Amino acid sequence: MFYYKCLSLNIQVIFTKIGLDVYFNYIERIKEITFSLSVCQEWGIGIPHS
Repeated sequence: MFYYKCLSLNIQVIFTKIGLDVYFNYIERIKEITFSLSVCQEWGIGIPHS
């Protein structure tokens, strides 16, 4: 549990240093990746969740 708190804190610090524009760009990338993965799963060519 401590590891995750430390990790999320580090990520917050990193994003604060980099800048919000990069952060929002990162969020868009995550959305694109998530969307493409869901499409792949629908067509049965994605990596199945264990």
